[in-house]
Amino acid sequence: MRTGLVLYGPPAAGLDTVTQALGELDSRFVRFQRLKVGAGRSAGCRLVSLEQLAAIDDAGQLVYLSSRGDVLYGIDRPALLEQVSDGLVPIVQLRQAAGISALLAAGLSVTWFVVCLWCPREVSEQRLAQADLSSGGGHLKVWDEVQRELRVADPGMFDLTLNTASVSPRTLAAVVARAVALDPASNAIFEVVTRRARQLFGRPRFIGYLQHCGGSERAALEFYRWNNAMAAAMWEVIGYLEIALRNALAARMSDRHRRMRRRGSWLDDPFHELDPHSRDDILSARRRAVRKSKPVGDGQTIAELGFGFWRYLLARRYSSNLWPDLAGAFPHAPDRARETVELPVIRLHDFRNRLAHHERIWTAPLRELHDEMLRLLAFVDQDLSSWVADQSRVAELLQSCPQPLPNP
Repeated sequence: MRTGLVLYGPPAAGLDTVTQALGELDSRFVRFQRLKVGAGRSAGCRLVSLEQLAAIDDAGQLVYLSSRGDVLYGIDRPALLEQVSDGLVPIVQLRQAAGISALLAAGLSVTWFVVCLWCPREVSEQRLAQADLSSGGGHLKVWDEVQRELRVADPGMFDLTLNTASVSPRTLAAVVARAVALDPASNAIFEVVTRRARQLFGRPRFIGYLQHCGGSERAALEFYRWNNAMAAAMWEVIGYLEIALRNALAARMSDRHRRMRRRGSWLDDPFHELDPHSRDDILSARRRAVRKSKPVGDGQTIAELGFGFWRYLLARRYSSNLWPDLAGAFPHAPDRARETVELPVIRLHDFRNRLAHHERIWTAPLRELHDEMLRLLAFVDQDLSSWVADQSRVAELLQSCPQPLPNP
C-alpha cells in the first residue's frame, strides 16, 4: 500500500518538529523535499533554477506550485513516486489548502493521510520569538492567512486535527503514526471501525466526539480511544483510593466498636446508629457473599460494600456520633473538619460512576480530579499517595490528548 502524509498548519505549529519525531519513531517516515526557486533557507528543499522548474512544469510533472514573496515552491511527481515506490511515507508540509486538493487529485495512487497541526496565535508568536526569527512578523502574517483558510475549510479535509500548544512532538508523532497505521491489516480494520463507529458506539454517544472534532470521523475515533485510555488510567487511581478509604474507615469503626465494649461486629449495628439505607447495603453485601459461596465475615462483607456506602458514612447526619472517631482515618488532613473529606469524596464518587458507565470524561476537569484523588490518598497515607502518583499514567495521557480539552 502506498501511503503519504500531509502536515498542514500555520508557522510554528510544529510541522518541522513533528516531522523529525516521526522519522525517529519510524524510519519509513521521510520529509519530502520541495523544489525551491529563490533565496533564503534551503532546509527541507531542493534548490533549482527557474528554468529547471519551468521544464518540470512543461513536462506535466509539477503537482503543485506555490509562492511566498519572490520565492517559488513546487511539489514534483517523480520525487514523490520514487519515495513511495521505495516503501517510504513522504511527509509533505503545506500551508495552503489548495496544495492538499492538488495532491489528492494528482492521480498518484497514493493514500494520503492529512493532519492539521495548529496552536493559538500567541503560542506561535512565543515560539517564533524563542527561535529568534527575524521574519517573525511575516510568519505571523502567514499564520493569519492559514487561520482564515481554516475558518472556511471543509472539516472533512483533515483526517486528524491536533493542538500542539502543550503536547511534545514525540507524543504527537506517536498519535499520528498510530492513526496512519502503516500495517495494511490494521489500517483496513481502522477504516471499517471508523465507518461503523456511530453504530458500534451509539450515535448519541459518538456524536459529541464528532462535533468536537469538526466532523472528522477519523479524529473522533482517535479521540474516543484516548477517552477510554484516560478512563482506564483514572480508574486505576480511584481504585487505590477506594480500597484505602474503605479500609481506613472500617478500621476506625471496628476500633470504636471494641472501645465501647460492644459484642459482635460494628456491621451488625446493634444500636442502630446507621441509617436504614446503610443497613440495607450491609445486608445486601452479606447476601452477595453467600451467593458467591464466600464466608460471611467482616472482611468479605466490607469487600462487597460499594464506594457509596463509605461516602455516606461521612455524611452530616453522623457528625456527632461517628465522625469524631472516623476523623482519625485521615491523620494527614489539614484539619478535622468533616467537610474537608466529605466534599471531595462526593465529587469523586460521582466521577467514579461516570467511569463505571463508560461515559465520556474528556469534558470533566481531569487534572483537578486526579490531584484530588492523590490529595485524599495523602490524608490517609502520604507514602501511598506518592507511590500512586509515580505509577499514574494520567499526566502522560493529558500531554498526549489529540484534541483541545475544555478543562485542560
